[in-house]
Amino acid sequence: MWVLALVFLQYVSLVGLNHKGNTSKYSFLLLSYLQCRQNFIVALLS
Repeated sequence: MWVLALVFLQYVSLVGLNHKGNTSKYSFLLLSYLQCRQNFIVALLS
């Protein structure tokens, strides 16, 4: 499961680098990642 999180983080980083001019898109992806990570941690704890 942790591997998936790492892969997703790396994907977000790559997309962020590819869309340096499009900060809103990067912010949206970062927000999505944080939301997914939060849900993931909650799922682990429950």
